[in-house]
Amino acid sequence: FMKWIKYVEDLNKANPDKKTTLMSVLAKQYDSESLAKMMESAKDVPQWAKLVLQLETEQKWMAKGTPNDYFKQLKLDKVGKDVLRSTQLKTWLNYVKEYNAANPKYQATLIGTLAANYGEVKLVKMLDEAMKVKDTASAAKKLQSELFQRWIQLNWTPEYIFAKVLRLDQDGNKLFRNPLVTTWGKYLIAFNRDNYGKETTIWRMLAATGIDPDDLRPVADKAPEQFFAMMGLTDKGHNLLISPEFAKWIHYLDDFYDELRNSRKTMMTTLRNHYDDKSLVNMITSASKTSKTKEIAKSVEFELFKTWHDVSYKTTDEIFTILNLDRAGSSLFTGPWLDTWIRYMIMFDEGYFRDHMPKMLLKYYDENDLSQMIKTAKSNPNTEKLASEIEDVLNLYKK
Repeated sequence: FMKWIKYVEDLNKANPDKKTTLMSVLAKQYDSESLAKMMESAKDVPQWAKLVLQLETEQKWMAKGTPNDYFKQLKLDKVGKDVLRSTQLKTWLNYVKEYNAANPKYQATLIGTLAANYGEVKLVKMLDEAMKVKDTASAAKKLQSELFQRWIQLNWTPEYIFAKVLRLDQDGNKLFRNPLVTTWGKYLIAFNRDNYGKETTIWRMLAATGIDPDDLRPVADKAPEQFFAMMGLTDKGHNLLISPEFAKWIHYLDDFYDELRNSRKTMMTTLRNHYDDKSLVNMITSASKTSKTKEIAKSVEFELFKTWHDVSYKTTDEIFTILNLDRAGSSLFTGPWLDTWIRYMIMFDEGYFRDHMPKMLLKYYDENDLSQMIKTAKSNPNTEKLASEIEDVLNLYKK
């Protein structure tokens, strides 16, 4: 019997594509009752215990079939967009863990099984919908990353995904209204990151699929706004700049306007359509505290200051009131507003800042009250530096 087991193992190694199991052969020779008695008796023999465990596991697999078979048995192939919320999914995942542990060369994955049962396009749409639901957003984002890696491993280029999988080449000048183009754009970024030297851009890819970029110029100005909304960035609040989706959106802008130089608009045009200036300052402050998003925070602040100065023509006095610094009272040093206002002045004229900043503060605040606020702020590690700088400028102004 042991020689036969060794023979089956060697046969499986030599023919991995036609792998068989011990239980599948035994089941053809003995009925279920006889097999059960044989395994029960063998459990008491130490040298057979491991083999019995293997046979029991194989017996369970035979009842349930492959992970894909079991997926269908649980009717997970019929659930659709709610599959990630299905209680049966956990049962299936536990089965897959056992299956993969015993079959290291034949790993089943959730993303591969979903794709096999739903198809690529429906799966993309399902994941997009799941990312909008709080309970499934995290799992859906992880699965989308795994889907992109699957496409990369299959050597599916952005051009192939665009034309053959998502069929976006059929949308014409309505391309940027299709939510699928957002997912495709994310894949483009993932593909470029993993294929150094083979990177492509939106416009080169469009040309390769037979689309004339000139046909899209009339609608290109609306694309950043549409991408912004489709990527769920309109309601991120103070977490906007630290969202991975925001970094991808900026990548879109760079890619877009590299080709459409005459149509260039700053990111601020879209941001200010959805958030007021105080909200943007709050976002910048939050992002500047994280090493991964510190550079993004600097970039957004620079664009905001440029917009105030070059587009909105806001004076430093107007920004002072926009940030409600004229009525901050004892909370003057609380929050990012005062520091932001000072940086705005320094960016365009440091000399003006040293002369004008004291005038503005003394216009709205009593000198004694201001001195007391500075003293209090200096005792706080978070505001000590700012308070000391303002105190120095005020002392120079009084001389």
